[in-house]
Amino acid sequence: MTTAEQAQVPLWQDRIVKDLMILGGKPIVKGTRISVELITNQLEHGGTVADIISDYPHITPEDVEACRQYKATGAKLSYITWAMKDALMEGELTAEEFEALKKEQITWEELYTLKGGGVTWAQLGALREGKITWAQLDDLRAGKITWEELDAAMGGRYKMIWQNGE
Repeated sequence: MTTAEQAQVPLWQDRIVKDLMILGGKPIVKGTRISVELITNQLEHGGTVADIISDYPHITPEDVEACRQYKATGAKLSYITWAMKDALMEGELTAEEFEALKKEQITWEELYTLKGGGVTWAQLGALREGKITWAQLDDLRAGKITWEELDAAMGGRYKMIWQNGE
């Protein structure tokens, strides 16, 4: 990568990461357990860069700036969900799809549409919360199983999902 190309890469892309095993996937400063949310909250409540560096000596001014930049993108300071990790492990997501979700380059809705069909809000909510898998959703959509049958098989776990509409 040329120097000019490196200058165009936002600072946060090299310094902010998400790892499911660290803080449940919250965006953090690379190489630390310090979340973007912690840093930006301190700044929003009157903290200074000097205060943050004093409190966390392994954080640099560039790290603080990367946190500001990351938050300014409008990216969620959210977690990688276990549902995402499970979908990857079960082969229901490709590594590329997982990375796109993790980096919030694509939403679950967009991904499901790309995978071949729409999804109801109730189904999407169940999927996002890890209450159903992609395979179960595909079975529901194909008519191989009903919400009621899935609910019965899982001991009543899904009753509220299908009762609240699809």
